[in-house]
Amino acid sequence: YHVQIIRWYSDYGAPPGMALLHHRLGFHSGLFAVAALLDRGLLTGRSGIVVILSAVAICLWFGAVQLLRAWRTPEPGTLFWPAYLLLALCGLETTLVSDYPDTLLILYIGAAFWMIWRWRERGLARQACWTMLLLGAAAMNIKLSGVLFLGFVFLVTTLCTGPTWRRSFAYGGFSLLLIAPVLVIQGIT
Repeated sequence: YHVQIIRWYSDYGAPPGMALLHHRLGFHSGLFAVAALLDRGLLTGRSGIVVILSAVAICLWFGAVQLLRAWRTPEPGTLFWPAYLLLALCGLETTLVSDYPDTLLILYIGAAFWMIWRWRERGLARQACWTMLLLGAAAMNIKLSGVLFLGFVFLVTTLCTGPTWRRSFAYGGFSLLLIAPVLVIQGIT
């Protein structure tokens, strides 16, 4: 059903009431919108796979770079990404060459964890709070279940800066502002 929704996006956009045709057409992802941009010519029907394989290729390249760094100086920060890739890709063997947003979400969450960890190591977590919330909201754009990751990032952000009501409301409002387009699209369809 992912191929059909990508095709629908490339032909008509996101019209209201698609879930009324079939409940599976009600699941939306930013991945499908990006894939719809590429759904032309030889890529017709395969554009979702191209997006996922591009992300996997970039992640593997970065993992190789991190392994080379770890070869010289093995540290937890440099070994995290290759270890995460090994575990994630072993679990994703059947969906690796598909257009499932789960693959992209799993890779994205690992990359975001790595970035948050590195910011924390360098003492920049307090300054990067708004960026962390942006990363969390982007996970929700990939797949609606990314809201759990957004909640985790919201908790980490609040704890990094010291929990106060004012900051909690500011971070919560910013998060809602970032995820509003996703919620509107989910509500329309």
